[in-house]
Amino acid sequence: MAVDRRTRADGRQGRGVKTQLNLQFSSTSAEQALPGLPPPGARLEKLISAARHNETAWRRFRALELALMSADGLDELVALLLVQAPVDMDWDAVGLHLIDGDHEVRRLLLSRDQADGSSGAQVRWLTDELECAAAFAAREPLPRLGRYQPERHEDLFAQPEAPPASVALLPLLRGRRRLGAYAIGSCDPDRFHHSLATDFLQHLAAVISICLETAIHREQLRHLGLTDALTAVGNRRYFDQRLDEEMMRAQRARAPLGCLFVDVDHFKGINDRYGHAVGDEVLQMIAQRIRSQLRGADVVARYGGEEFSVLLPQADLARAADVAERIRRAIAEAPVAISGSIDLLAVTASIGVATYTGTDGDGDAHSRRLLSAADTALYRAKQQGRNRVERARQSIG
Repeated sequence: MAVDRRTRADGRQGRGVKTQLNLQFSSTSAEQALPGLPPPGARLEKLISAARHNETAWRRFRALELALMSADGLDELVALLLVQAPVDMDWDAVGLHLIDGDHEVRRLLLSRDQADGSSGAQVRWLTDELECAAAFAAREPLPRLGRYQPERHEDLFAQPEAPPASVALLPLLRGRRRLGAYAIGSCDPDRFHHSLATDFLQHLAAVISICLETAIHREQLRHLGLTDALTAVGNRRYFDQRLDEEMMRAQRARAPLGCLFVDVDHFKGINDRYGHAVGDEVLQMIAQRIRSQLRGADVVARYGGEEFSVLLPQADLARAADVAERIRRAIAEAPVAISGSIDLLAVTASIGVATYTGTDGDGDAHSRRLLSAADTALYRAKQQGRNRVERARQSIG
């Protein structure tokens, strides 16, 4: 019995040794079968390098995502996508395409970017998705990667230094509604290869879509809070806000800032004789005719009652007075058609003009003096017969 146990034990030991040898032999055989395989240390280093690359890419995406979610307004969001993101993500070209059939979104963007309209100018505005077939050819809401094809992709990017070699097209969707598309280009032909996974890009597209929708809704609410409901121009709050902005801009640029006060002549008599509904039509007409004489960077608001205020960036006293005279003529030379009547109502307005020279100093104090000078000039126009333009005695500053 003892001999049998030893024999079985030796057998187990033998089997153990044999198994170990088999493992060693199997490993040696695999390396012999693949003579070009790098040594284990090199393979490990390659895996570590890939992991580090993925971690760096994830951190970049995460930083971009946080920046997009923290953007203060539609203009800042657009600037992040078109200017900052390519630098941070090492992309060679980008393009933002937004569907805006009724022009509402671009008006909201331009209202926040009055200085030069640069943010809005870099966006490609689409009436519908058919205008950008390359971006919307696929119906599925997934990013599409592949080689750059000039005949399909050249309209996706705003004047890149060189055509990209590979592109990624990100549809921007909220539910079933298409907001637009975000195009990314790289000079590396393998950067956006069609065989690569798109998890990061799909996540980025979802974040951009959510941020765009939120920013647009926020701008719509802000616009409603700063717009006069009757005349569709800015209200007093809007004017005060823009006055502060334009005053600071004028001081930085050492440039003049013109200010007009426009007051409808004998407006109380119009309300008393024709009723408030006709008075409302007159105010709407006045707002339209004032706006028709202004540039895109100029500001018009209903200051209160029948009085409108206008800001004219980079306009000295002579230019501001010239704009005021054009407004006066536009109002006086075309009578107002009254709804439900064949009568034409002659309407005139008196206008006061003042200008700030752009000198340093207390911006709030300069603003108050500018408004006071324009108001005094308006009072003088009323005293001297109405339907006329009067300038301030001297510029402010």
